Amino acid sequence: MNRGFVLAACAMALAMGHSPSAHAQDLHEARYALIIGANQGAPNDVPLRYAARDAVRMGQTLQAVAGFLPENVVVLEQPSAARVRDSLRRLNHRIRLEVQAPRRSLVLVFFSGHGDKEALHLGRERLPWDELRESTVSSPADVRMLFVDACRSGVTTRVKGIKPITPFAMPAEEEGFPEGFVIFSSAAEGEDAQESDTLEASFFTHHLISALQGAADTNGDGRVALSEAYAYTSERTVASTAGVGAGVQHPTYSYGLKGRADLALAAPIDRAQASHLLLDRTGRFVVFTKGKEGTVVAEAHVTKPPRHLWLAAGPYFVQIREAREIREGPVQAAAGATVVVTGQGFARIRHAQLLRKGSEVSRVYGMGVHGGWGRPLLDYEWGPHARAFFSLDLRSVTMDLVGSYTQGQAVEPAGGDTTLGETGLRIGARKVFDFGPVALSGGLRAGVGWVKQSFAADNEQARQRWVPVAGMVLRADVMATQHCFVSIEGELLVSSTPTIDSANTRGSHVDVRPLPGAGLGCHW
Repeated sequence: MNRGFVLAACAMALAMGHSPSAHAQDLHEARYALIIGANQGAPNDVPLRYAARDAVRMGQTLQAVAGFLPENVVVLEQPSAARVRDSLRRLNHRIRLEVQAPRRSLVLVFFSGHGDKEALHLGRERLPWDELRESTVSSPADVRMLFVDACRSGVTTRVKGIKPITPFAMPAEEEGFPEGFVIFSSAAEGEDAQESDTLEASFFTHHLISALQGAADTNGDGRVALSEAYAYTSERTVASTAGVGAGVQHPTYSYGLKGRADLALAAPIDRAQASHLLLDRTGRFVVFTKGKEGTVVAEAHVTKPPRHLWLAAGPYFVQIREAREIREGPVQAAAGATVVVTGQGFARIRHAQLLRKGSEVSRVYGMGVHGGWGRPLLDYEWGPHARAFFSLDLRSVTMDLVGSYTQGQAVEPAGGDTTLGETGLRIGARKVFDFGPVALSGGLRAGVGWVKQSFAADNEQARQRWVPVAGMVLRADVMATQHCFVSIEGELLVSSTPTIDSANTRGSHVDVRPLPGAGLGCHW
């Protein structure tokens, strides 16, 4: 959190206090919003996926938990610059006509889309940043708020390019702000803002919406103050982007709220229609619609329970993510009801499955042994087979290093037994799919085998050589405890072995052979 914000917040608290009555008065202000989302920027901008969706969700959230009436929320998807100007002018005109003293008013302008140092990109048109700022400042509303999540291009995580202070002409601290004016931007000067394919939203807007839904209510008074919303959104945006290649993103917050207590930005107005989730344990709570494959609708990072989330009534799926464990399960949220979520009765995700479920774990190591009955090269009879493996589980793939030994025998027509031993070393990769405690996987492996052929006859010398080996693998792991599992694995290997017959004729022998095995392993 920046130093200026901390000092300003302390000054407000000392001057006016932090009382529920002040919050209640704020929530009865006449509230208006202009929400703008534009996936398409300038011709050279890579289209965004979620800017328009973010705008729609922001409009819905403001109506649900922030005291904005549906008729006072204008959502524009991919508008022209002229339409933005006209919509803001009409909104300001309505405020001037509809809100009379002593009732107070608030206007919030939200933009998500592309931008550069001079203007916001609305398709082939540009809306100068100074113009949007001045139109917001000049609103007749008592409190004017401008939230900007402006972006440029990228691939899976699209890089958003807002430069909110110098390039975008954000007012410097010495300029000050008009009374009742707030700017909340998605990134600090020189940083990129980003959107996430996993969240199907920008990081900034996702965490801001979660903050408004109650995740930021750190003092438990049932309302989300402006300072709480900033602190939560900033902290979670920094944490979410810390491991992203585009770099860490630090939201910025500047305001002038002279003579006011900390503004209550959100609280459920109609508690009879809203559903209340009380999150009563530490961890990162992620709430999905339509099961765990659905859309993320809320998130709360709880360090001091309880924490509150206010959502529309309906079925949800909740994950509680901790460093070494994930609990997950369905939650039915009824209108007007409080559902206490502790994780009791939820399914527990085992250790090796954590990273594939999105926990803070970035990698998991494993090792184990398999035993079985297999066949070595050159059509020898089946014999004992053993292998040891070391694995590295990453989020999208599992890497394997396998060492094995297989032995077989053959009876020569001329008499005497021949023993063939094969020592192998293979590396490979598998894709793992989790089904409760069972993990099914398949992949490819390649390596070499050291083959030694021994003869029963005393006058025959042993023959040895290296042989390339490649093939596919199928595997099933069943978790027995938090760290240990039972494993069944089958490899189908292909190799080509040079041969020489009794007439000294050289050739090659292609083997396709299965190597089944079962055993135990552990993860850490």
